[in-house]
Amino acid sequence: MTAEIQKDPSESFQEMVLRHNEALYRTARAKLRNDDLAQETVQETYFQAFRCLQRFETGTNGKAWLFSILQNVIRHHRRKYISRWQPGDTRFFEETLRAPEVVVTAISDKRVLASLATIPPSFAQIVILADVQELTYREIADRLRVPIGTVMSRLNRGRRLLREQLREVAQELGIGMAEAPLYAEGFERHAA
Repeated sequence: MTAEIQKDPSESFQEMVLRHNEALYRTARAKLRNDDLAQETVQETYFQAFRCLQRFETGTNGKAWLFSILQNVIRHHRRKYISRWQPGDTRFFEETLRAPEVVVTAISDKRVLASLATIPPSFAQIVILADVQELTYREIADRLRVPIGTVMSRLNRGRRLLREQLREVAQELGIGMAEAPLYAEGFERHAA
């Protein structure tokens, strides 16, 4: 390709542009997150490349050369964008940025522990050992000296009771929860 560029620079440059156009656009779009700006950036890349075509070295990678020009154009654009505002001048931020609305998406640990305290201790103990301390069913059975089947049934019942308590807390907080399944979640993790 480099020999072609030296014979007829405009024709082989066009081939190189067409060959790498999509990849350059995808890269610009991913970095800038704006379709129009990505197209402008790719066009500016081509302009810069054509202007500096005589500096293209024979035997080098044309795609890498275009991508390095693209990176420089993106860097220049970002510098220009950041220089629009002066440090201490908050008008730019006040006009363009908006604080996100505070939406509760999780229940605090304090509320979970309070809900856990409302279920019977024999169930709460196993829920804590399985879900907080991450012990296996066998380890819980050995520690409490109960059969593994008892551990499994108490854990299932304890999780169900805790889920019901947390559903009420979530409704108070305005967190939407779908109807929770009745089976024990995470069964595979705790199987011995």
